[in-house]
Amino acid sequence: MQLENKDRYNVDVYDYSETKNYGLRFELGGSEDLFHYSKDSLDSRFKYQFEIVSPNLPIIKLNNFILTRNNKRDTIPFILYYISDYKSKATLIDTMPFCNDSLQGKRDVFKIIVESSESYHQTKKVYISYDIEIGNERIVRKNIEYRRRWEVDCRPKF
Repeated sequence: MQLENKDRYNVDVYDYSETKNYGLRFELGGSEDLFHYSKDSLDSRFKYQFEIVSPNLPIIKLNNFILTRNNKRDTIPFILYYISDYKSKATLIDTMPFCNDSLQGKRDVFKIIVESSESYHQTKKVYISYDIEIGNERIVRKNIEYRRRWEVDCRPKF
């Protein structure tokens, strides 16, 4: 059972158009666990990833990110970090808003990864809200619900 949004996907934004000079993919998952909240290394953390691919990286500004268990704002602790092709090591993001202006104009695959304190397998339902600016485009999403969906096979057996 995978976590899915209302469209039954694990991707919120997928845009690789030719008119823009960059491609976007915002989705559940991401790199291996980099910052562990516990000593339990067998259970992967719940992660969300912003990926921007560009031959000429625009300014990327993450204004806000919230991860909650329900609509009543029961916040889940998380760590933000970014990975760049030019910086192979993950770099911790400790303030919001975050801006990548030092990497502007470079050919790059830029990822902002959110790693929560909860296990992916123990997360039943989660709400994600964010406000991100990429070049001149601003993407604001509020309370994107991800939850586990049960699939029941009701076909007759012969």
